[in-house]
Amino acid sequence: MKKSIVTTTFFTLFCLLLSGCSQIPTTSSNSQSEQTTATSRQNIFSSSASSEAIFLKKNITGISGSVYQLTFPSDWIEEVDPLSQNKDLEFMIYDKQEREFVACISENKEDFTTLDAYAELVSQRLTRTNNTQIQFNDELMNGEKIKVCEFVSDVQGLKLSYIYQIIETKNHYVQLYGWTFTRLFETSRDRLRNIMSSFDEM
Repeated sequence: MKKSIVTTTFFTLFCLLLSGCSQIPTTSSNSQSEQTTATSRQNIFSSSASSEAIFLKKNITGISGSVYQLTFPSDWIEEVDPLSQNKDLEFMIYDKQEREFVACISENKEDFTTLDAYAELVSQRLTRTNNTQIQFNDELMNGEKIKVCEFVSDVQGLKLSYIYQIIETKNHYVQLYGWTFTRLFETSRDRLRNIMSSFDEM
């Protein structure tokens, strides 16, 4: 299935969901702790990738002009026009087979009260869109609290599985999310999670 079909159907359903959360009241969410270290992430990069994959640390300039750093396979492709997929996207990358995707939305922290409140807004929107309760848990990434959830969604007949992370940077709350076909999720999960866990705002 071509990227244009997968991404178009995904972003059609999720455009409203992901396009700014600033006008909805906020509440806090429940938490569950789990520590992730840079060393363990590097080990999983090596073990989850095929023997032919080479992972490189790359800088990506988002639509806003902000620069982000991610470690991902050298043969992955950066979407040249992410705004064609969603007007709020900072960037999107995907594998050459167009089966695994990672995308980013960044919003100004000044528009929200706390990371917990922001995550609750996103959770409410995801829940409404998917007609099932979706709740974020707390994890630690590089010693900082992030919000994480996984869920399955039927997107116009496509069964897709998502990993969602909400990250607080110096000036932004960042929605970083990866997805693939549900039948591929077990073999893709570690790779997607660890690409996302390598995220840094420069």
